[in-house]
Amino acid sequence: ERPDLRVAFAPCTIYKVFDHNYDAGIAWILAEPRLEGQYVKWNNNAGKFRAAIEDAEDDLVAQVPQAFSHFTYSQHDGKEVFCDLQGV
Repeated sequence: ERPDLRVAFAPCTIYKVFDHNYDAGIAWILAEPRLEGQYVKWNNNAGKFRAAIEDAEDDLVAQVPQAFSHFTYSQHDGKEVFCDLQGV
């Protein structure tokens, strides 16, 4: 097992903020803890993806996020996909 190939999720909190500067006077804010390490944006909503990262042991490190996006697409019969993957 390679721990560097695990997919994990950061816990997050959603805040409802009352502020007259926003539509209907409400803003929704998603916050998550700061992650330590080298930040990488793996893919986005437009289909772009990062094929590799510098200093990676092998190409598998970059393939895992793309495989996860593909898995979610397949599991939802092509109707939903997890993308815009990023992290450390």
